[in-house]
Amino acid sequence: MNIGEKMEYRIKFGEVVLAIQSEREIKVEPELLPFMDKEQGTPDVDVSVSWDWEKARKPLAAMMGQDLIQNYYIEDEGAFCMTRGGPKGYVAGTWYTKDFRKMECAINEKPFLIKEKTLGQILRFLPIRGLLQHFQVLFFHASQIMVGEKGILFSAPSGTGKTTQANLWKQYEGATLVCNDRTLIRCMDGRWKTFGYPIDGSAPVRSSTVNELGCVVYLSQAKENDVERMHGAGAIAALMPQLVIDIWSSQSRERAMELLIGLLQDIPIYHLHCTPTKESVDCLKEMLRKDGVLE
Repeated sequence: MNIGEKMEYRIKFGEVVLAIQSEREIKVEPELLPFMDKEQGTPDVDVSVSWDWEKARKPLAAMMGQDLIQNYYIEDEGAFCMTRGGPKGYVAGTWYTKDFRKMECAINEKPFLIKEKTLGQILRFLPIRGLLQHFQVLFFHASQIMVGEKGILFSAPSGTGKTTQANLWKQYEGATLVCNDRTLIRCMDGRWKTFGYPIDGSAPVRSSTVNELGCVVYLSQAKENDVERMHGAGAIAALMPQLVIDIWSSQSRERAMELLIGLLQDIPIYHLHCTPTKESVDCLKEMLRKDGVLE
């Protein structure tokens, strides 16, 4: 829709609404369409996008941390998320308030020959991990299935078999795949809900389905199938490495721990020692029925 001379695009992750206003028209990729917000209420985050790199704010403070593609700077009045572009410098920079309510994203298009303007591209220039965590959303490396109206998460290090277990449940129990690699979890009105995420690994599902979270299952490969309930420090030690957070930030790590402890107080966590067979499904299903997670 037109807002003065700008276009607005509203997108929602984990019920957090971003209103992105751009000086130019932005293409919305098909995989993002299920996540577009059609309501007109007040957004949680206002994002303005500009291609005037020369006039954009730039960080003055020393760098506080970095990940594979971005550098982070924290200053008195806000913070910066600067996306690296190799020898040509930064491809984009986003200034944002510390409460993540306002963001200003400037794109350095000339040296990078950025022709097509897409919403997915813009989202990669934003501090999404910190934004979601601020709104108390847990961002998991996990496959998710829907059984009845319950969301069941399979979480584990890459290559352990998250997708395999999810597909086994689809094959033998008629479960619906919601996410293949990344899942959002948020406690709303005292109930934990699960949400899909569009950037979902090598075989994306990209479902915007919202479910009530039934349980989280941590996987490890084994020669025989066995499942046990996890508690306390053991559950935290297993799940913390599977959270998508700004690992360079001690504040982010502490906040993730707080949210994870809240999850453990309300939701059962299991450790499934599994084989890639129907027997692993039967083993877990028996435990979930015994504990009342599934009917």
